[in-house]
Amino acid sequence: MNGLAAVLGAVLSAVGTALYLRDVWCGRTVPHRGSWAVWGVIAVLAAAAHGADGGRWSLVVLVWQAVGSVLVAVVALRRGVGRLTPGNVALMSVAALGVVGWATLSDPLAASGCAVLADAAGLAVMWPKTWADPGSETLATYALAAATGLLAALAVPAWDRDLLLFPVYFCVGNAATAGLIAVRRRAAGPIAPAPGVRCGPVPEVVATVGSSR
Repeated sequence: MNGLAAVLGAVLSAVGTALYLRDVWCGRTVPHRGSWAVWGVIAVLAAAAHGADGGRWSLVVLVWQAVGSVLVAVVALRRGVGRLTPGNVALMSVAALGVVGWATLSDPLAASGCAVLADAAGLAVMWPKTWADPGSETLATYALAAATGLLAALAVPAWDRDLLLFPVYFCVGNAATAGLIAVRRRAAGPIAPAPGVRCGPVPEVVATVGSSR
């Protein structure tokens, strides 16, 4: 069961990243640089921490998640947005403190709590943009990320709380983000193509996957 959950989680993570990068290239999705920078660092540290704490199959999911997050963070440097407003600076400072806490604390549960804090601050930085322009994010990516977090949690051996905290948070945080995008899109009505969009409409199967979460 652990191995199957890990493989499925890795596949969903890869698909979600591919959909996101495709939408960025097409001009439909505009990533937030600060958020993805935090998530890239957090994903790498999460994979490293799980490996150090004895994670096996769950590590497979987190390694794929780390690769995808770093790729998007690099692409966001050129194609993303994100200004240094006072609110963003405050949230990014919280994220930085969380990263430092995770990297320096010896207690695995406390370190994972710092990782959750840092990752949540990255979400909080992005949410105002998503609220104002829900079409600037790829709903299916966050829905698939929520499923990936659930599968990563199922892949944790013996339900170790130190290893469970971050995957469970990852599932809940991404599900909430997908829900926010879906609700705001429904309220805004049909989304007109943004200037500079290079690709055609989103394929029906992708729209179905995203709207079903």
